[in-house]
Amino acid sequence: SSGEIRRAYHKLSLQYHPDKVGDKSDEEKAASNAKFLKVSSAYEVLANEKSRQSYDVQLVWCAAIP
Repeated sequence: SSGEIRRAYHKLSLQYHPDKVGDKSDEEKAASNAKFLKVSSAYEVLANEKSRQSYDVQLVWCAAIP
């Protein structure tokens, strides 16, 4: 699963990287940069086994609250 996470991160980071956006409008560049930051943040959590387990526990906990 860590290989899948790494491949997905690599694909999305190339797609949304601020240097790869090209000739788009300022709004599109800002949106792309925001997505890139979200992808990077998610990868930081998911790439580390302990932080991924903590994240999974929080998801279960939040799902149990009505």
